[in-house]
Amino acid sequence: MFGIMFALNALDAVSIFGVPLQWIAELCTFVTLGMLLTRARKWLLPNWRPLAWYCVLIIAVTAYHVARGNFRRMMPAQATTSYDAFIGLRVLSLLAFFATYAITYHLCDRGLHNQIVKLVVFSGFVVALASLYFYCAQLYGLPDMPRTRVGTNVNGLQPTVFAYAFHRAMGTFREPSYLAAWLLLPLLLSIRTQQHWVNLYSASMGTVLLLTGSLGGIVSLVSGLVVALFVARPTGFNIKPLIGLAVALLAALGGFYSLARSYTGDTGSLFSTLEPRVEEILTGGVAASDRGYVYAYFSEVSIPLVGSGLGHPALAFTDAVGAPAVTPLLSFYLNTILAAGIILFSLIAVFLLKPLWKAFHLPGRAKTFGVYLMVALYCAWLVLFTSSGEELGLTFGFVYAFVSFEVNISRRVGGGRLGSRMASGATQQVAVRGLARVPIGTSSERLWYR
Repeated sequence: MFGIMFALNALDAVSIFGVPLQWIAELCTFVTLGMLLTRARKWLLPNWRPLAWYCVLIIAVTAYHVARGNFRRMMPAQATTSYDAFIGLRVLSLLAFFATYAITYHLCDRGLHNQIVKLVVFSGFVVALASLYFYCAQLYGLPDMPRTRVGTNVNGLQPTVFAYAFHRAMGTFREPSYLAAWLLLPLLLSIRTQQHWVNLYSASMGTVLLLTGSLGGIVSLVSGLVVALFVARPTGFNIKPLIGLAVALLAALGGFYSLARSYTGDTGSLFSTLEPRVEEILTGGVAASDRGYVYAYFSEVSIPLVGSGLGHPALAFTDAVGAPAVTPLLSFYLNTILAAGIILFSLIAVFLLKPLWKAFHLPGRAKTFGVYLMVALYCAWLVLFTSSGEELGLTFGFVYAFVSFEVNISRRVGGGRLGSRMASGATQQVAVRGLARVPIGTSSERLWYR
């Protein structure tokens, strides 16, 4: 069931009888969670309290505004769902994130961490291969996949050609940026687990990430790798993971320049394409980017103590700009501040910052290269939330579970007698597998490894 849930989450551009497969994936999380709850004897998660309180309170705030009916009239004429369905899907997405986090962490807790990592990495490799084929198919007129879900454009179409210097990869997603965000998890996990100098999984996923041309995805990855150096810099020096990371980057660049094509027939240039956009942001801030209209709107509204609830900020924004379809705010932070208000936003901020706080305070010998990569992945997503994604979502549920598990197991094992055995990510998994009922965390967040 976990594999089905993860696979459906990657089929963003497909719907069956008008129902997107990603919605079905979200429903699968509740089925999976119910199955596990009937079998598990212990079910405790780190950092669950602020998230649980946030979910309860934000749903209550949402229900209050739904009952008042202030935002119902703002539903645009070309919306693909009714007002009630739109709000219900926002609630579903939040609870699906919670369920995904709980499921993934619990399975890792039960000793299935290695199997899950292999599944995620292999799924990323399959999606990368499919994306490479679809990329070539769109260039040379070969059969493409049926894109049956309504697109993100106002007209509801899913374009495969974008106003860009080179053709962009979009794979099984509606937009290249969605594919780039999804790939971050399997890409860094593949580097985390690589055993050879040249990793075909990392090279293929890295190539596709660059072919998306997603400024948010590429910049967030680089930013995550840099910021993680200050949060969880590896204390032990091991040349092999660093060389593996460098080789993966070079292979990805080589793959990009071998496949990328501009619309004039010449090889596209990645750096010359991204450089002007990066320069605009560095000189004028995020407001100078293509997200400037969102920040211009945000600067004109007052920040509430208690927000308007899930989905309502997007409707208010749509009404303000006069768009015919629901227009997202394209930033998790801006959307959450308006939806939850300052008071509830503090709860989700605590939830998001807790893994970084724990990683920063890990014992020196527990800060392995594996911890560094997972913290880099997490930081990349926190950066990505500034310009992409209004909701936490399923993919971030996997990310949060992996980084929480990595940090918690390293905090306990790295500080004890097994710490000297944790020199690399590979030895860490061997050490974890050999533990027998080792308690980790505080009494309120205790995990047991068998």
